[in-house]
Amino acid sequence: MDSLLISINADYPLLCVNYLREEQKQALQVLLDGKDCVAVLPTGFGKSLIYGLYPMMLSKIQYETITIVLVVSPLRSLMKDQKTFWSRIGVRCALILPKEEMTDEDWNDIHSGDVQLLMSSPESLLDDSLPWLDLIKSYKTRMCLLVYDEAHVIRAWGDDFRECYSEVGVLRSFVPSTTRTLVMTATLPRTYVNIVLERLHLDRRRVKFVTKSPDR
Repeated sequence: MDSLLISINADYPLLCVNYLREEQKQALQVLLDGKDCVAVLPTGFGKSLIYGLYPMMLSKIQYETITIVLVVSPLRSLMKDQKTFWSRIGVRCALILPKEEMTDEDWNDIHSGDVQLLMSSPESLLDDSLPWLDLIKSYKTRMCLLVYDEAHVIRAWGDDFRECYSEVGVLRSFVPSTTRTLVMTATLPRTYVNIVLERLHLDRRRVKFVTKSPDR
């Protein structure tokens, strides 16, 4: 994995990631091994590097395959920050937002499939009046990773005012079986685990957990 990181830094000089934490490596290896991953890692740990680096590593292994990562997040400000970060590095990013907030560039890139990292809130993605789900279906085998950020809200908010986040598991049926799933959160009580996996249509036998206590 270290050699892959060196090669990626050569391709993306502005990335400047010279080392990975052990848990980041573990999560990446789980995905590269063809398993789904639940990463319970502290705030500020660098969870976004996992979904950002995975397609880059995959392209090295699969000979420059162009892939797409879809990130579903309830936090719009965080998505905008991530778009700024990855775009600066040279990754083609786009945000799915309410129609009135979409930029022409993002709209065109998503429609043409000229995107590597696609981020959306659950409400925008599941809006029946917009074409996003049909477009995601059209990406077919290019969709290499499905990411659920702040996944604890699937249970904590899904029953209440963020009902859409309890429905995002339907995305699993729109992507190929080869598409891996990464579930990210800073906290996931044991009582939530089965509910989250069930709502995301994940088979626990194919899921690996990577965790780190915030106190360590």
